[in-house]
Formats: sequence, structure tokens, C-alpha cells
Amino acid sequence: MPEDEQGAQTASFLIAASVQLAAARSIDDVVDVLRRTARAAIGADGIAVIVRDGALCHYVAEDAIGPLWCGRRFEAGGCVSGLAMRHGATIAIADAQNDDRVPQGLYRDTFVRSMVIAPIGAPDPIAALGAYWSTVRTADAATIERLESLAQLATIAIENVRLIEARDRAADLAAAQSRILERVVRNAPLAETLDAIILTVERLSKSGVLGSVLLLDEDGRHLRHGAAPSLPQAYNEAIDGIAIGPAVGSCGSAVHRGEPVYVNDIMNDPLWADFRDLARDNGLHACWSAPIRSANGDVLGTFAMYHREPREPLPSDLEIVEFVIHTAGLVIERARGELIALRSEARYRQIVEGAEDFAIVTMDAKGVISGWNSGAERLTGYSREEALGQPGSLFYTEEDLAAGVFTAEMARARQEGRAVNERWHSRKTGERFWGSGLMMPLAMDHGGYVKMFRDRTAEHEADEARLESEALLRLATENAEVGFWDVEGGTEFLHWPPRTKAMFGISADAPVTMNDFYNGLHPDDAEATAEAYAAAADPLRRALYDVEYRTIGKEDGVVRWVAAKGRGVFDEQGRCIRVTGTAIDITARKAMELELRDLNETLEQRVGERTRELMMSQEALRQAQKMEAMGQLTGGVAHDFNNLLTPIVGSLDMLQRKRLGNEREQRLIAGAMQSAERAKTLVQRLLAFARRQPLQSVPVDIAQLVHGMGDLVSSTTGPQIKVVVEAATDLPPAMADPNQLEMALLNLSVNARDAMPDGGTLRISASVGRVAEPSVHGLDPGDYIRLSVADTGTGMDEVTLSRAVEPFFSTKGIGQGTGLGLSMVHGLASQLGGALVIHSRLEVGTNMELWLPQSAAIASPPEPKGKEDQVAPLSGRALLVDDEELVRLSTADMLADLGYEVIEASSAEQALRFLDDGVRVDLLVTDHLMPGMTGVDLAREVRQRSAETPILIVSGFAEVEGLDATLPRLIKPFRKDELASSIERVATTDR
Repeated sequence: MPEDEQGAQTASFLIAASVQLAAARSIDDVVDVLRRTARAAIGADGIAVIVRDGALCHYVAEDAIGPLWCGRRFEAGGCVSGLAMRHGATIAIADAQNDDRVPQGLYRDTFVRSMVIAPIGAPDPIAALGAYWSTVRTADAATIERLESLAQLATIAIENVRLIEARDRAADLAAAQSRILERVVRNAPLAETLDAIILTVERLSKSGVLGSVLLLDEDGRHLRHGAAPSLPQAYNEAIDGIAIGPAVGSCGSAVHRGEPVYVNDIMNDPLWADFRDLARDNGLHACWSAPIRSANGDVLGTFAMYHREPREPLPSDLEIVEFVIHTAGLVIERARGELIALRSEARYRQIVEGAEDFAIVTMDAKGVISGWNSGAERLTGYSREEALGQPGSLFYTEEDLAAGVFTAEMARARQEGRAVNERWHSRKTGERFWGSGLMMPLAMDHGGYVKMFRDRTAEHEADEARLESEALLRLATENAEVGFWDVEGGTEFLHWPPRTKAMFGISADAPVTMNDFYNGLHPDDAEATAEAYAAAADPLRRALYDVEYRTIGKEDGVVRWVAAKGRGVFDEQGRCIRVTGTAIDITARKAMELELRDLNETLEQRVGERTRELMMSQEALRQAQKMEAMGQLTGGVAHDFNNLLTPIVGSLDMLQRKRLGNEREQRLIAGAMQSAERAKTLVQRLLAFARRQPLQSVPVDIAQLVHGMGDLVSSTTGPQIKVVVEAATDLPPAMADPNQLEMALLNLSVNARDAMPDGGTLRISASVGRVAEPSVHGLDPGDYIRLSVADTGTGMDEVTLSRAVEPFFSTKGIGQGTGLGLSMVHGLASQLGGALVIHSRLEVGTNMELWLPQSAAIASPPEPKGKEDQVAPLSGRALLVDDEELVRLSTADMLADLGYEVIEASSAEQALRFLDDGVRVDLLVTDHLMPGMTGVDLAREVRQRSAETPILIVSGFAEVEGLDATLPRLIKPFRKDELASSIERVATTDR
């Protein structure tokens, strides 16, 4: 055929196709037109129409020289038509066997060797039109244009069909809703109306769905059959009464979640695990369910649409869902409201007629009795015939009639909606009874009232008797911080005092009801607490109400713990007339229990930490005990050595003063005296370590002392060592012996110098320190002055540091130190109530910190050192007391040489016998530590006999507990001039 004739024929095919597409009234019409016209219009060996079905491509129609895939579905990602719809663009393939986009397995058995696929629908394609050829060829532009033109015409036709279907469906839904509402107006049965709704939507659906309505049971936990006319009866019976839950098919899960649940493939969805076989046996493979709600949003049931093959819901299906859940919601809510009203009316009638314990009286707007139940007849004694037409005040007492109580009660009920009535009433016989109830206006156009009351005479009399005991109980509980509570049986009237209200976060003057109790319970405790209360009020169980629960404050939102106990009180008929008990706020106790539980959970960790602390403390204790033992031993040795040195020093001093012997002998005596003085110094250091050296503690200006020592230290260190002195002038004074403190500072400086053989920096500083808790170094809490001597020398290792303060321990060479320097400083600090703290690191340096207690007194300026005063001649009778014969002998010679007549005694008791025998003395010189009575005890005894007698105590060290600080003392060993000076000082002081 000539090309121009072929083009004309193709154009005529396109025009015919466009006319037929414009007349299409359904998607099926569009597909049929494409099937009949597209092949001729394109000039292809075959065409196919493909419709998107969710994630699948459904080949719905074809016209070809050989079979293609009509009726089959493929994954959209695995076929060329799906690719064209996903990208919204035409795809042309010249060689199907050599193109990666072509699934070869699907095309192997077909004639197709080349193709062009055009998407249909905008903006989101819903179908595709494919043209196929049996030869390898590249489609020309004209062919592609014709195919795309057909696709565009189909797109327009589909949009027209959608608009027509939407219009028709809206009209159908509106007509269906009108017919359904007409049924509701005619009071048609609910099941019949629901069936009509389901049949309507099944007819309107284009996808062949089967509808179902399930109704929420009164217990709110199960779904019951409502309507499903097209579902198998066996299936409806099987799902009738299914529970609501997170994995109960589509319907039970939709109610549980409160939202639609769409399951497109029942056989592969976990929500249907328990119902999969049931669905398969009944030919159901997809289920889309949505909750049906009332106007207030309460769930009434579910509407479900089933399909007999796996698939996704169409937009038109979702539109039907919205129609059903709205319409069914109106129908179900109305039906339930009518059912509730009928039940309520029947129940009310039964209650009114059968409530013999309650009198129920109705009155018209003027207060005339119009209704009289059996309870009113029994309580008042008036029959129905006698009461009807009488004033409502028929059974009121004469006092209340005179006071117009009945008229006021009606007015209060009319204005406030109710009028509580608690008062005496009169029976037909004239007998009185205590009526408890209320009056309310009737909700009717013509007005009127209803009055309900019951006989509570026994309870009222019991209440009157209880008031006094309750007042006493209230007084007791308030003083004991206990709240009480009382609930009247029947009326559930609740009485809480202010203390109990406070446990629920309610103001003291706020009214309370049982709702305040239940609403105030913590959600986690509400059920158990309510059950315990019900058991206490139950006449059959009469259980002890003993619970602990949390409350959430109504006004403050505070969570509290409450422990409550109580019991029900029952009358002779076994009725619970009240439940009463006590309540205690146990919030603090619960917090302690929680803290204890937390402590127990961390017990192992704390035990480990405490064990480590204990081991450190034990190690510190062992070190302290070792140092204490060494101190005791050293002190004892030093004391005995002092007693040995005293006669030696005294005798050598006498020999030197008398200049006996030749020159060589004088040199020997001088050498012996020099050795004795060195021994004396050694003993003083031992006593310092043992904390038994005599100290003259006074407030010391540490800043002045440190700055004063700076030049002296600099002169002893040499030019290679830089001495830095830092001490603020406003430092508070410290309690110390200034002479001993200077010696200690000098000792530490010399040690620091020796630790820096190649030079370095020696820093002497003083600052304020505070100890908050007892320290491992033995420091008590308090304020201190921290005196620091730091060097940049060789430092100490751990072993050396642990033994640094031991006496005679030294790292210096033989003959370069006694090993008593740090021992003396350690003892001095301890004796002053402080401590020596050492920090040291190898190759970094050492910091010696001397902690001294602060003094509240002001430091006195040091007295200028001048030439010693000449000792005035002494004379008189001296009583010398010492248990050491050699000491006594040398001291007696010194006293005699000074001009005294000496009387010797080997003990304090012997000295007292001399005095008892009438011996008068001008001076008492006594040792301190002696067997039996000490020198201090002797001094006190002598002072009682003669307050003016001068007394001098001779001692090797200061005993804090025994030696009187007010008594002058002389330190062993001593020379004659030291003895003379001490005697002169004692004599001057006593004068």
C-alpha cells in the first residue's frame, strides 16, 4: 500500500479510536476500545493493555499474531510496562533479546523481538499500552507518536470515566443513605438495617467485595455478629464473639488500635495467624477493617470488606468504607440509645415498685402526691389509696409543718436540682422515724418532684452515740498524726477530717465524696485497693481492710504513700451500715525503704570500698602502733639515760668550775663535757620523737618566725640552692614552742639541702589549713597553720617514705647523720597536737608539711636576748628528793656549793616524814617520776602545809597527765648555773 494511503488509513483508525474512547463509560470500555483499535492504528504485530494492580502489572487485554500474557500478573519491578508506569515515560526497545530491561524468561516463548510501551494516566499512571513486533526494529518517531496519542486519549477517557463513576457513586450512596434512614425512622430492626447497608455497598463496589459489620459487646472486650449477608454462615458463626486484641485478624486488631487495619494478603499476614485456615476454607484472601464510632468518638464495632483474592483496596472501596462507618455509626448509636432507654425504664419501674426499703413518692408541681410505692406504704403506714391526692407534707412532723420545711425543700430542689433531707418524720401511728433521702424535680414539661428516703432511725441513734467517741478518737488521732475515715453504707457518704484530706492533696474545707477517694488512687494501686474495700463491706466476707497504696493529690498532684486499715460495721440483718478505719501517711517510710533497697543493691560495691578503707586504716593503725611502741621504748631509754647523764654533767661541770687538775686533765674534762652535751642533745631528740620533751607552748607568729629563719637557712645551704620564703603577714598565730619549732624548721631545711647535691630550689612557706573530718595523718577537725619545706631534690621511694620518721633511720652515709632529725620533728608536731605530713616522688622532690594548731591568743613579740643575769648568792635549808642516788649525790653537791644546807630524801614519803618531824626548809627540789608518790603530789602536799615554800620540779620529760604546768621545772641533765637560775626564778616567783 502506498505510504500516503497507509498514513490516511492510520489517521482514520486514530479518529475512530478517539470517538470510541470519548463514548466510554467504564474502565472496561476503555480497555476494550484499545484492544480493538490500537493494533491497526499503530501497525504492530500485537498490542497489550496492562493495568496496575497495587505492586503488580495485570495484562487485561491483547490483540496479537500470537499469544502474549493476557490474564497474568507480574511484579511491577520485573516487567517493562511496570518500568514505564513507574517513570511515567514511554520506553522503546529495538532488540528485546539484547536489552537488560527485558525479563528474558517472560519473552522467550513469544514472538516479540521489539516493542514500545507508553504509560496511561496522569499525573500517576494507572495503566500502559504496549505495541510489539516480531522483528528487530527501531520504532520511528511517527509510530511512537501514534502510540502516545492513543495513550493520551485513553488517559482523558479514564479521567472522564472516573468523574462519571464518582458522580454516579455519590448519587447511589446518597440514595442508599436515604433508604437506610427511612428504615431507621420506621424503627426497623437493627440487624435488618445493617443487612441493607451491607447489600447496598456490595452492589456499589466495582471490585466484588463482601461486607461485614461486627458490634462491640457490652463488656467492651468482644465483637459480636451484626450483619454479613454475603459471607458464608460457617464463617459468621466462627468469628461471632472474637476477642479484641493486638493480633486478632483485621477487625479485632482495628478496635484494639482504634484505627483502620488493611490486610491485603491474609495468607501471609501475622495478624491472621489464628484465623488463616478459617479464611482460606471460606475463600477469603483480603480483609480491610475500620472502627465504627459514635458521634462522641466511642467505638461501636467494625465494618470489614473481604475479597476472594489478595489485593489492595481501590479508592472507590475506601470511599465506601467512609460511607458505611458513618451511616452504620448513626444507626447503631440510635439503636443502642433506644435499647438503653427501654432497659432504663424497665429497671426504674422494677426498682420503684420493688424497693420496699426505700420510700419513693412523686408529686405534681403543687406538691400533691401522685405516686406512692410499696416502700412508702411500709415506712409511713399510709396505703397508696390514703396517700394519693394528699399534700407531700403528709408524713412531716408538726414542727416541720409549722416551719414550712416541705415548701422550702421543694424550692431548694427546684433551684439547686436536689434537696437533701435528713430529719425526723411521722408515721400514721404518730411514731417518729429518722428519714434520710432527697427531693429532686422531675424532668417533665408539667413539672413535679420525686422524693426518695429510707428509715435510718437505728443508724441515726448509733451516729449520735458515736459522735462523742469520734470526737475523742479525732483528738487522739490528730495528736498521733493519724487520719481516720468513715463511709456510710448505702449512701456511700464519706467523712474525712483535714488530715485524711491532706493525704489526697485536698484542702481542709473542701467537700469530698467516694469519687475523690477512687479518683485519687494511683492507677497501679486502684484495682487492688477498691477490691480490698469491697471485701471489707461485703457481708459474706467481712475482710479486714489493710492496704498500702499511693495517692495523687487532687489539688497539688503530689504522689504520697498511705497505709489504711479498717473494718465494716454490720447491723443485725447483716447489712453493712458503715466502713470505718484509719490512715497514716507513710511517704517518708517508703522513701527510706527505697533508699535502703538502693543501698542494698550497692552493698557489694560499698563493702569493697569500705574494705579498702579499712585496710588502709589498719595499715595506718599498724604504722601508728609501731611508731607509738618505738616512742614508748625510746622515751623510756631517754629518761633513764637522762638520769645517768645528770650526775655526769653535774660532776664534770663542778670539775670545770673548780679547775681541778693540770692542763692535760682540764682538756680531758672539757672533752668529757663536750661528749656529755652531745649525749644530752641526742637524748632531747629522742624525747622529742617520743613526744616527752618539756615544751613551753605559746602563741607564735609563724610569718615572723619563717622570715626570721630565711637568712639562717640561706647561709647553711650554699649558693647552688635558691631559698624562697613565702608567708603572709596576716597569718593567725600557732600554738608551739618557738625554740623547738626553729630547731625543727632548721632540721627540715638541712634535710632538703642534703637532698639537692646538684642544687635546686628550697621553698619555705606558711599558709592556713582546715581539716573537716578526722585525717589518716592523725589530725582532728579544726583550723591549722601549714608550715611547708619543699625541695626539688632526689625524692624518696615508697619504702623510704614509709620509714622516714623512724628513729635512727637514715639514707645518709655513716657519720653524716643520727637519723633522729625527722623523728624529732614528727614527735614535736604530735606533742603540739599537729602532724608531720610528707609528700615525695623520686626525681621530683619532697614536701615536708608541719601542721600546727591555730591559737586564739595573740602572739607576743620575742624578748630580746641579752646577757644572762648574775645569780645572786643563795642560802638556807634545801630538801632534795630523788630516788636515784647518783643524781641525788651530784645535785646535793651543787646545792651545797650554792650555799644551801642540804637534807636528802630517797622518796616523797621520806620527805614528808622529815616535815612531819618538824624540819623546816627554805627550798624543795624534787624529782618527778619516783616509785610511790610523784614529785607533783609531793609539791601539792608541801604547798598545803606552807604555801610560801619555793618548789622546783626536776624531770627528764613532760608528762602531760601528771606534771603540773604551773610548777617551775628543771630539765635533766643540768649544770650548776642552770640549777642556780631555776632556783632564783622559783624564789622570785614565790615571793
